[in-house]
Amino acid sequence: MGTEAKALVIGNYKGRHPVVRAFRNAGFHVSETVESLGGLKQILEQAPSIVILSHGRCQDQTQRMVRAARCLTSAPIVVIGNGHCPSDEQVMAWGADACLNRRLEPSTFLSWIHAVLSKN
Repeated sequence: MGTEAKALVIGNYKGRHPVVRAFRNAGFHVSETVESLGGLKQILEQAPSIVILSHGRCQDQTQRMVRAARCLTSAPIVVIGNGHCPSDEQVMAWGADACLNRRLEPSTFLSWIHAVLSKN
């Protein structure tokens, strides 16, 4: 990835640190926020190449956040689930590109991310 590649990670989940580290190791500039409104603001200000959203316990909140983010960006949006991830069909209906399990190895996660980014 070039120096222009930007990843925005939104959410307060314990497993985000390996994801952030993997993105940084792959050459992404990574921004993080735990707040939904802060994340939406960063989407507008930073125009990230990819947006990673944490799916917590409240599916309605995740759905609202995905829909709001989709209104602000055409970049891929990936929901990271806690093991109770909605189906790909569900998150795609909301406007996201996929839902991945937090327990994925960072290298597997990045392989998937590169595949998504190469399609755009």
